[in-house]
This record gives sequence, structure tokens and C-alpha cells, in this order.
Amino acid sequence: MRMLLNNCVLMQRGFFMYVCLCQAVTDRDIQQAAKNGATSLKDLRRQLGVTVDCGRCARFASKCLKTANESFAVSDQAA
Repeated sequence: MRMLLNNCVLMQRGFFMYVCLCQAVTDRDIQQAAKNGATSLKDLRRQLGVTVDCGRCARFASKCLKTANESFAVSDQAA
């Protein structure tokens, strides 16, 4: 779990990484999907194809989506 948290922090520091190798989805793609209203893994599956093939990315994709949505909530509160 610690590795998952650290990798999601990369997204906030300007780096990117692949979350779903099968569909070539990056953490930036997930962040953009969150900006477009994605709030669940089902939304990511519909928008990006995450978990459609092997499903190994599900936990990390969910964590990255949660991190992205939390960062948007914090920035909305600051504005």
C-alpha cells in the first residue's frame, strides 16, 4: 500500500507513470478523467478502458482517482 501512495504523489509533482499497461493509461489520464467528472472505477473503465483486460491496475487506478479528486476538492476550498 505504501508503494501505491508514493506513486500517486508522483502525479502531483509533475512526473507521470503508467497505471494500466494494457490500455496505456497514465496517472495524468486519470487526473484528467477526474477533472471531467470521473468519481469511480466504473467511470474510469467507461472513459479510459481501465481494468477491461487483466484488471491488475484496479487498486492503483482507484487510489490515483481518489488522490486526484481529493486534490480538486482542496483546490476548490482554497478558491
